[in-house]
Amino acid sequence: MIGCPSLTLTPATLNSGVMGVAYSQTLTPSGGSAPYTFNVTGLPSGLTANATPSNVILSGTPIQSGNFTVNVTVTDTYGCTGSQSYPLVISAPQPLAGDVRFSADFNGDGKTDLAIWRASTATFWVYLSASGNTFSKQMGVSTDVPVPGDYDGDGKADLGVWRPSTGVWWILRSSNGVTMTIQWGMLGDLPVR
Repeated sequence: MIGCPSLTLTPATLNSGVMGVAYSQTLTPSGGSAPYTFNVTGLPSGLTANATPSNVILSGTPIQSGNFTVNVTVTDTYGCTGSQSYPLVISAPQPLAGDVRFSADFNGDGKTDLAIWRASTATFWVYLSASGNTFSKQMGVSTDVPVPGDYDGDGKADLGVWRPSTGVWWILRSSNGVTMTIQWGMLGDLPVR
């Protein structure tokens, strides 16, 4: 009876990534006999594993930041296996020129969370202080004004934008995930923040 050869994956480490930025990393097995199959667990939201008979590609755009453990098991054509656990760091995006910074309690835990409104992409980036996780939400257009606040009274800040050219407010309610639209104001007004 012949034993299984040692199956390993290269590279030995994963590249780090940034939330909201496209990510791609190819893992290639050595040892054993192709074709290979792969089982991948622990990927952050937004990343997927796409396998071919000779490798697996971890790719996508991560939508959460943090430290993750990605577990990869490779199986060769004869059923021999090898496993590798990879630490993967997905960092929160750094503020850019033109970003608007503010803070509020977005998850109702009584702690202030940090947030950025990136006008260039009309996207909110929120860092939840208790968990260290980050989420993003595209909302409005680049000329809108960010106006987060607890508009539905649930103790959590809601994401909101106000459009100076029309006086329309868009509020994403944290209580039910529904966006409400309100016409209030006119050209030349400025919202109080």
